[in-house]
Amino acid sequence: MTKISSAGAIVCMLDASDPLNQSKAAAGMLYEIFASSAMRRLKIPTLIACNKSDSAKAMKANQLRGMIEKEVDRIQHARSTMADLSDKTQGTMISAEGVAFTFKEAPCDVMMADCCAK
Repeated sequence: MTKISSAGAIVCMLDASDPLNQSKAAAGMLYEIFASSAMRRLKIPTLIACNKSDSAKAMKANQLRGMIEKEVDRIQHARSTMADLSDKTQGTMISAEGVAFTFKEAPCDVMMADCCAK
């Protein structure tokens, strides 16, 4: 996260042919990025590139969007609950309390694209 303040854009590339594992990993990383003070201040545009879109097993970006959004929402609520239980400051909420996370709630513009890097 130390380099985020000098970034012009962020690209998160995931393997669309392994949607379950990749969406969970991407959501964890995106939560950390979106919750960072630098991202909240600088609003760096973010691209989620769904690689291997030519594979028969691949999910399309629009399908992965929902999976990643649900996982980011689950993470933010879990971290908030853990912070509450430990009697420390609440975990960083990306979306408003009681509102399910979607990329519209992210502190920056988020785009998703199918791709095939060969």
